[in-house]
Amino acid sequence: HDNSLSTNRTRYVVILYAKWQDNPIVFSIPSISIESTYGKVSTTVLPTLSGGSGIYEIEIENAPNWVTFTDTSFTSLNSQAGTYNISYIGIDVYSRQTVTCPIKIVVNPIKITYTINDKTSKYLEPIVKLTGYISQGTLLNQDSLIIEFSTTATSTSNAGTYPITAVNKNTNYDVTFVDGVYTITKTTMEVAVTNYSGTYDKEYHSATIQPNIDGEYCILYSSDNIINCIAHRNRVGNLFK
Repeated sequence: HDNSLSTNRTRYVVILYAKWQDNPIVFSIPSISIESTYGKVSTTVLPTLSGGSGIYEIEIENAPNWVTFTDTSFTSLNSQAGTYNISYIGIDVYSRQTVTCPIKIVVNPIKITYTINDKTSKYLEPIVKLTGYISQGTLLNQDSLIIEFSTTATSTSNAGTYPITAVNKNTNYDVTFVDGVYTITKTTMEVAVTNYSGTYDKEYHSATIQPNIDGEYCILYSSDNIINCIAHRNRVGNLFK
């Protein structure tokens, strides 16, 4: 009460208090989980918001660049195989309350069967190029598999069979391999032995073997129906009498 203005007039100061009524915003769907396959296009309806002031903003976090959002849906195009977790966030423009709808997208790779070709080479020859082919399934667009072959066979491996295996580095394809077999066959070589001429003297004399082969071998000659080995691995010029 202020009497300074006049005795007939009274001035009042009124303070108003307002209390915010809590009305949280919520999504119509608490979370979204989608499963698809590489190369397929999928469209999903987004959840709606309610509560709060009724006026909202939307923020999107961790979305890959092949996901396109509209006001009501999102579409995955040219997706890459893998698992993706997106945060779809609603914000009340007045109270700044936030609510998040997690979106999980699982993109499965395409299944492919790949058969590795069998290969053959001779002992001491270089290992030939390893190859294979898609025996079941189809690649998309201009895609190609990234195949890395391996075998335990080497040019110095003994004659026999060895496995050929492979791995695929293109993660958009789940590849099942049919292993191949690498066969090392025996090699054919001409071996020359130098002549020896002389009178029998009960002494040992040497013979020279050409070529000098580095490997497991034995060169045989016969005399009086007896088989003799005159050269073996890493040793030439063996003695005989």
